[in-house]
Amino acid sequence: MSSAEERKKRFLEAKKQAGGKVDELIVQEKARPYKLFFKDSGEITCITKEVDSLTAEKLSTWKSWDFPSEKILEVLEHGYNKFRVVADDHGGYHIELRPISVPEFAVDDNFVSEITAQDEDADIVCEITKTYLRISISDEIKQEYKDVFPISATRKGIRVLKFFITEPHDPHIVYYYKTVLLGELLVNDVLELELGHDFRNYSLFTKKLFDTYKRIDKDG
Repeated sequence: MSSAEERKKRFLEAKKQAGGKVDELIVQEKARPYKLFFKDSGEITCITKEVDSLTAEKLSTWKSWDFPSEKILEVLEHGYNKFRVVADDHGGYHIELRPISVPEFAVDDNFVSEITAQDEDADIVCEITKTYLRISISDEIKQEYKDVFPISATRKGIRVLKFFITEPHDPHIVYYYKTVLLGELLVNDVLELELGHDFRNYSLFTKKLFDTYKRIDKDG
């Protein structure tokens, strides 16, 4: 029997159990939990409600765990490749963001500084919300560059600003990396970069080209 025929058979059986009522079947289907499978390496291989459709070979080589449904839905929304499964200290597993690879020199401790919350005004302000990183530059700095063509603007000979969202206080484990032209900041009130994840509990590092930086975390 083909996989399509098997799916049809399961559908008809489920419909029969629901008393032939399609609406009831839809409610039951939505209530069924997803099952997440992964390899020893932590790579997520499959998320499905149709466990019976998986081959014996896959079930024998993949692992599974009872993860919170909201975490599985987050993986489904953003994609398998953005996450990995990691063993915890209690014999279980949890799902976490997969760090991205950036050049080692880019996040060297000697060249990056963490951007933290400050009360005073700053040359560069970075606002992190649930879904965005917003970056702005002060009016005072813009005034410094009023006679400079934006595309040619540099700071200490560099025209690109780099921002790294990392493991808390650890610049070597990077989850998001973005470069921004200084000229873009000079001609825009705010640059808004979509993150696709709530990074407010993570650290933000940069190569410090200006004297002062400020971080703000906000809802929304």
